[in-house]
Amino acid sequence: MGTVVGIYSNLMLLIPFLVGFYFVIKTGRLFWGTFITWILSITCTFFVVVISPAIAFFLNRGLPAYFPHTLILLFIVFLGWIPSFLACFLAEVLRLITYRYIKRTSGHKSNMSIKPLFVSALVFSLLYFSCVFLLATCTPSTEKYDEKNEQTTKREFEFALCYEFETDEATDFILRIKLPKSISKRQKITGIEYSQKPYWFSSKNGNDYVDFYYKSPPKTFDIKVNIKGEIYGYDLSVASRDQNDLLTTPADIYEYLKPERMIEANDPEIRKAAAKLEGDSRVKTVENIYDFVIDHMEPDISREKSAGALQALKTGKGKCQDYCDFFVALCRARDIPARSINGYILDYVIDPKHAWIEVYFHNMGWVPFDPILGEQESSPSNERWFFDLPTNYVYFTHIRNDEKLNNSSIHYIGRRYGHVDFKFSIEFKKPYSQIYIRSN
Repeated sequence: MGTVVGIYSNLMLLIPFLVGFYFVIKTGRLFWGTFITWILSITCTFFVVVISPAIAFFLNRGLPAYFPHTLILLFIVFLGWIPSFLACFLAEVLRLITYRYIKRTSGHKSNMSIKPLFVSALVFSLLYFSCVFLLATCTPSTEKYDEKNEQTTKREFEFALCYEFETDEATDFILRIKLPKSISKRQKITGIEYSQKPYWFSSKNGNDYVDFYYKSPPKTFDIKVNIKGEIYGYDLSVASRDQNDLLTTPADIYEYLKPERMIEANDPEIRKAAAKLEGDSRVKTVENIYDFVIDHMEPDISREKSAGALQALKTGKGKCQDYCDFFVALCRARDIPARSINGYILDYVIDPKHAWIEVYFHNMGWVPFDPILGEQESSPSNERWFFDLPTNYVYFTHIRNDEKLNNSSIHYIGRRYGHVDFKFSIEFKKPYSQIYIRSN
């Protein structure tokens, strides 16, 4: 959007440049020609970046994403003209001094050539045109604006991942934890603290990890990872308002069309079910899949582990992860990129650990959905939470089968010899104080 604004504004600035050139050619007054050009350029820029968005607002079309930066662009225009204006002023002074000197020494009037003045005006104007174009196209993007705007629906959070270990002659103990990271339009991680000194940090497939390693661990020890951040409201309704036809397709998008463990997208039964869910647009097809999954499934919290998409289709029961695996498999069977997301929710009833999904749209990017939430009929749009999602999700990973965690979602615990017992708990501090305990 910044590039579009830059090109549009500079096309508008051609008008004052042409007027200024005409004035200089006709009168030879470079100073006043520059002054006229300056006033007209300010007026045109003001119309482009202030009046147009205001008209769009009153026509109920919504404000363009670059609107908060209009004052920045106007300030750039003003600063860009200061050196040009001063240079033209000095050129005019020199012209007058030279004119009077020629007149006094020659004893007669001498009409000065307009050519040097025209060249000067052209050079200064081209320099200004280039500067404004570069600066305008580098104004903050919609992504930064969106993140700022989303803070109206932001929620601050702070919680600690707590591990209590008991070991029996264990050696080469390792605890690997997947770390959350800041994600545009979704969350901002403001701090991570560790109760023990980490052994190693690593990254793979867009995920960050921290390792805690003990050659010979003590019999009892604790490890805490405290995480602070903010989450923002983002769903299909928000993504639809911020559509961008120039969005670049991610290089790894085709990875999210392939079948994988628990997401049997190429299974004949999955493909047969997906074939019946076509809509007149990608959004409508995804909505059909969303409704089908909710209507076909019912929650089964008694399961300890997820069974995958094919079992979800056959049994019609499952946990949140089964809902997601089934949803993702149906999307991929229809050649729609989709992926499973794992993390935590702030408002939970039974377990804060949660799975939801993201679907890729060409003009919106990755958009989140939570199919098991759709089992609740009530939502702001009365569409079973398809268009709207609560501000509730802390993202940890978009990898369904993570080799670095032995296909676990959040952490991996390993040792070479011996025995390890551990208790895992989450200590919430914001938005409220609460402790969730899971024993293994």
